[in-house]
Amino acid sequence: MSRLQSHRNKQNYKKIFILAVLFIGLPVILFIVGLRSIINATIFVNDMVTGNSSEKSDDTSSEEFFGTLTFDEPLSATNSAQISVSGAVTEYDQIEYFINNVSVKKEKIPSNDQFSEEIGRLRVGENKIHVIVSDSKTKQKKESDTYDVMYMNEKPKLEIESPKDGDTTNKNEITIKGKTDPEVGVRINNSHVVVGIDGTFTKSVRLQDGENKLEILATDIAGNQEKLTLTVKYQKDE
Repeated sequence: MSRLQSHRNKQNYKKIFILAVLFIGLPVILFIVGLRSIINATIFVNDMVTGNSSEKSDDTSSEEFFGTLTFDEPLSATNSAQISVSGAVTEYDQIEYFINNVSVKKEKIPSNDQFSEEIGRLRVGENKIHVIVSDSKTKQKKESDTYDVMYMNEKPKLEIESPKDGDTTNKNEITIKGKTDPEVGVRINNSHVVVGIDGTFTKSVRLQDGENKLEILATDIAGNQEKLTLTVKYQKDE
């Protein structure tokens, strides 16, 4: 067989192979393309019927609400039946104040988005305070954290064991011993005194010749105070 005839045979084999591939692959390609077209058409028709179009999704996203609430932590203890609360919002236009889960006041939020209000009445002991803000148009609401506030309206106990009022001593330094309620601060002549967990305290004070005024002041966490004033005379031995 000549080289020319051999070359022609090879060309014919290639053409037969290509035709075979096209004969088998073309129907598969047409089937896949047709199936995708059918699926896309079905989705399109379903969207038209149910109204779940991409345009509607865009409208929904544009109506999302992004309001915020900041509620400042109030005092943990007070000696008043009323307490001041404050904070800030965005988007919301109404606020409702709650004490012990009971609504005590509801009002519009000022145009500067800041709120500050004095609310009451607190009950003696522990109280729980929170607020709920809302938007009148979207009806969206947001609730703040709840804070515990202790209302204490009685003075702390203050007892002085020694010295006694009117005592006279020949020492230029005395030790004041006393007792108050736990978690109460004590100052003697405006000087801080360490108070034990049981409320007891001692403090050494230097005396001047003659009469000395000793002012003992007890203050609890709510600001209630009790004060005692003693007079002690320092007289040197002759």
